[in-house]
Amino acid sequence: MDEKKIVLNGKEYKVKDVTFDDMCELEDMGLALSTIKEKPLTAFRALVAFYCNMSLDEATKEIEAHLRNGGSMDVLGESVEHLSQSGFFRLLSEPTTKTESKTEKK
Repeated sequence: MDEKKIVLNGKEYKVKDVTFDDMCELEDMGLALSTIKEKPLTAFRALVAFYCNMSLDEATKEIEAHLRNGGSMDVLGESVEHLSQSGFFRLLSEPTTKTESKTEKK
């Protein structure tokens, strides 16, 4: 499997695999799954901060520099695609099996 990366403002960053705990952290940073379509820029900033290991303020400055230097917003789609392919979402898409109750009826 290829190592996932994003290129932002001419710098290459490895994309971390996202776990349940990471999703909780991303929610605290402004990326809520329920509002990702309504607030894509907030979600993008949170992903950049997470993937690039920087604060939200640093991520904002990096995104602005990227755009100012002629970068496109294609990296937004790439970031969300990497998120959707993460371990957390792969677990959600796996078929679940019903577990039997360990308590017996008397």
